[in-house]
Amino acid sequence: MLKNALQRLIGSKKTIKTYDLLRLKAKSYRLLKNKVDDYLKAYKISAVDWMVLGLLHKSIEGLKFGEIATELGVEPPFVTELVNGLEKGKFIAVKESPLDKRSKIVKLTNKATKLLSEAEKNMQSKLADRLV
Repeated sequence: MLKNALQRLIGSKKTIKTYDLLRLKAKSYRLLKNKVDDYLKAYKISAVDWMVLGLLHKSIEGLKFGEIATELGVEPPFVTELVNGLEKGKFIAVKESPLDKRSKIVKLTNKATKLLSEAEKNMQSKLADRLV
């Protein structure tokens, strides 16, 4: 789908106008988000939840709320909301930082680690068919 849209957009042009690139970006974002949201419904998580789990998967030590906010480009109160939902679903655990009792560290649970492994493989194969 995106490949065809890009080919239509480029045509025989050597350069692509920035407004056309932005239109393609918006179209690809909506397509990807809808497909990911549909897939993740089975796990009762959103695309934003999936991004948080992915960030945590890359971090062995876990992440502080502020680090998650910075990575996502959102305000800390939004991270608190996300973390609360993921904690209720038992996808993450929140612990006190051993270095600073005022600071909280967010880590994946075993449930989330298994989900990431299983869902990522399945999602990549399903999305590859839709996006090319």
